[in-house]
Amino acid sequence: MKLYKPQVQLVRRTNVDEPDDYFLHAVTFCGRTSYRADGHNTIPESIDENGVLAVELFLAQDAELPDYDYLTPIVHTIALGRPAAAGEAFVVEVSLTDGGGNRASTDEGNTTTVSSMDADEDSRPIGR
Repeated sequence: MKLYKPQVQLVRRTNVDEPDDYFLHAVTFCGRTSYRADGHNTIPESIDENGVLAVELFLAQDAELPDYDYLTPIVHTIALGRPAAAGEAFVVEVSLTDGGGNRASTDEGNTTTVSSMDADEDSRPIGR
């Protein structure tokens, strides 16, 4: 089954005099309709020494869903918390794995990255 790289959007909720809260919204297309989001790895509380926050998304095949050969979007929305000090730039590196250990990939590789500098400001409620 074909898995495509996640398309990601990073959202920032600004906090005055505190580190900002971040949320990750990822849409991944897969080649079958019987797959669904199945969580993610435990999100690290802070970025690593290279300024990276690694997130691995999981998909699962669900026998309760119809299994058609159609391109289908799978959505993950994740609260990342406050992974960096106020004003500190970082990169979120997102990868995807299905229940069979298959990884999403394209000619550019199997991870998608987004910088905190490119984060959209929270303009609508997310998980409020």
